[in-house]
Amino acid sequence: MKTELHKKLMNRTLVLLTFCCLIFFGNNLNAQSADLDQVRNGTVLSPVSPGDWVNGNAGAQNSHYVEGMSIPYRCVMEDLPPADENNPHWIIIEWDIRSSAPGGNSPGKNAFDFLTVYDNLEPHYIFGHGGAEVIDPLIVVTGNGPSINTLKFPRPNSTGGDVEGQPGDTWDELSDEMLSMTIFGGTITSMEYELQGDLSANNASSSLKIFFYPEDGYSTAVLAWGGRIATQDTWGEGNSAVFISGSPYHMRLEDWNLGNLGNQDLSCNAAAISDIPKCDFVTDTYHFCDEDVPEEMRFDIEFPSDNYSYEWLLPNDEFGNNNTGAIFTSGVNMDYVTVDPLTNSD
Repeated sequence: MKTELHKKLMNRTLVLLTFCCLIFFGNNLNAQSADLDQVRNGTVLSPVSPGDWVNGNAGAQNSHYVEGMSIPYRCVMEDLPPADENNPHWIIIEWDIRSSAPGGNSPGKNAFDFLTVYDNLEPHYIFGHGGAEVIDPLIVVTGNGPSINTLKFPRPNSTGGDVEGQPGDTWDELSDEMLSMTIFGGTITSMEYELQGDLSANNASSSLKIFFYPEDGYSTAVLAWGGRIATQDTWGEGNSAVFISGSPYHMRLEDWNLGNLGNQDLSCNAAAISDIPKCDFVTDTYHFCDEDVPEEMRFDIEFPSDNYSYEWLLPNDEFGNNNTGAIFTSGVNMDYVTVDPLTNSD
């Protein structure tokens, strides 16, 4: 009787131990996580600095950017198992390079040209609220090592698009620092394109595989980068995604070596992006102050926007002095200005 009872207790103990082990190892196998965030930097009138990292979408009600800037992104990776240069982890990120209006049948326009450093928000003075917002990828992040390392992105494909040589020609004009991925608490060993989308397609994406490992003794690492917003200056007037209704700017996590990432796709609405301001005068001519001009002349911006601030300057000599004798009479910080050449103007 005692022997039979002992066997039953032993069997139950083994079952319980097996169940506990399954729970323990199962939890450890699924503990690793990677979360994608983007920045909301507030509106033009109410900027937010440092920018807010959110696991959600961005729009005109909470963000403001200009073509040529980069929307900041980060991927916070936690509970990473140890790895090294010879056996690194990898993760794949994907972004839209071409996008069309909802429905996908309209002609595509250029969305993100390529990836950049995470804090490409200059020049910012055009918004009229001082310098760019601070972008800190480590806000509310704990457990990462102190090291900060970077690696330059590989050059993007530049064939088949509407403009020969682009976006590679624009890429070549930028510094290595501007074109680098940053990792906090780890090392990036290499990066390679998994896919480079068709620059002539209505809708197309590119993806990048990043090999990395966390700093020794730490299990958290943060990748930070930016998606450079395509410009009309690069692709021609009307050919950037800022003219598409909806949210043509998408960044997503595609895959990694540590399990299922789930659906992580973040978007930014085109209403949050301004096109680069153009200072085209209505008159389409240059004016020189001489004795034959009227007492006052007015200059107007052809397509003014409430998103921009304006500052007018009179030409100076090499020493920074205004020797023209002309003066502004109104509108110095408006979308127009009036100038009085005065009698001694040249």
